[in-house]
Amino acid sequence: MQVSIFRTVAEVLPFKADWDRLAVHETLYVAPFEELISSISREGTNFRFIVAHDGGQVSALACFVLWRNMRVYWFSQIRLFTIKVPTAGLYGSQLLGGADAATAGSMLQAILAEPMAKIVDFGEIPIASGLCEAARSYRRRMILHDNDRNCTRRLLSLAEGFQAYLARLRGSTRKAVQRDRRLFERLSPAWRHFETFEEAALFLRDAAPLSKQTYLAGMGIALEDDAATRARFAALAQAGRLRAYIAYVDGIPRAFAWGDISHDVFYFRMTGYDPDFRKHCAGTAILFHALEDLAQEPACARFDFGVRDLDYKERFGTIVIPCTGLSLARWSSPSAVFATMAGRVLDGLKGMSSRLLGGARLARIRRKLRGQS
Repeated sequence: MQVSIFRTVAEVLPFKADWDRLAVHETLYVAPFEELISSISREGTNFRFIVAHDGGQVSALACFVLWRNMRVYWFSQIRLFTIKVPTAGLYGSQLLGGADAATAGSMLQAILAEPMAKIVDFGEIPIASGLCEAARSYRRRMILHDNDRNCTRRLLSLAEGFQAYLARLRGSTRKAVQRDRRLFERLSPAWRHFETFEEAALFLRDAAPLSKQTYLAGMGIALEDDAATRARFAALAQAGRLRAYIAYVDGIPRAFAWGDISHDVFYFRMTGYDPDFRKHCAGTAILFHALEDLAQEPACARFDFGVRDLDYKERFGTIVIPCTGLSLARWSSPSAVFATMAGRVLDGLKGMSSRLLGGARLARIRRKLRGQS
């Protein structure tokens, strides 16, 4: 097995077929090759595309983006401080190909040879993966940040249809979903789907103001109707990947959800609803309306809830992949050491507050901090 490193977009382009071939065997969402190329083609982008191959056959792929990362530290939705550290970030938090620890270790050595990579940030990766095993083997040589709190990834299968998915839920959960959907339907909502270029602009027009009424605004991640977001949605729509939904009550947007499809997997990007409609179960209603629609699409075999595990994902997900947030920092870099140790301390405090206050009480406190009832 050999490992090769490529530094230019022209060198990466020939690997499209290999990317697509390996991506279809991944359980989690994998971005299209075209999206990778778009990301690394931006002016000033420095990256390393790493390929494991044997006898001309590509067995694993990974892309690390090198940049001076502004790491932001939060505690209960309160932004504390930022630290700028030269970082190598794993694109999509994925090493395609299901590489074993030996192969992943060889690819990891390639990025660790880069002087700029003071921190290697893998994002949230499966604990059972060869990459996780390889990264953990460096715990005595580098500072390892290994935090599995709220990192479990959850998905559900739609390949056999919506009713088959419902049948896999626990009986009490299934009844609760049916009850919540009926409760919202009493408001006689009008449902609208958005997929085309023209519809993408209309979705942003109606969903962005609603997003600013939700907890997303308090976290600084509300949906924006700006030039950059419009361009992103337009590109998704033109590629046939956009799936977005809004529930209107009396003509007013009250709940929204959106995501995109790649390699037969729908990635759930964002959802939100008017806080006044929480009692009407707007969140459950918009999610299951989207699921029912997506289940009718041959191009959507699985629904990926995305990063950051939450209670509703645990309730509704039927495929569970334990993951952990991993990064490696060099002892020789003061900023990398401080950033990693700060992350460790904050993770410890978050875990302690959850244990002391309890999940339900902590959730209420967070809602108050977000400005929700």
